[in-house]
Amino acid sequence: MKHKACAMPHKPRMYLVDVPAYLVQRGNYRDACCFCDDDYPYYLEVLGQGLRRDNVKLHAYCLMTNHVHLLEKRVAFHCCPTYASMTHVSEQNEFADSH
Repeated sequence: MKHKACAMPHKPRMYLVDVPAYLVQRGNYRDACCFCDDDYPYYLEVLGQGLRRDNVKLHAYCLMTNHVHLLEKRVAFHCCPTYASMTHVSEQNEFADSH
């Protein structure tokens, strides 16, 4: 197993209502997030559920093998920093079991 350096934590980000925010979601240690063609529609399905749940509008996205670009705008304030990270955490076990 190759050695992976520890990354420094990011400073807290501020997300404002009605102000677009650019997010990048990466795989752990920048490893792949999507391993086969079926992973992309699954990711979009889970992402859509989070968008609807948290009342967030998605303006643009780009799905890459090892990361995802999102341009989103919050319609109302929620205490959660981003649904994408919560979605990733909540679905990672189910996703990992399928690969």
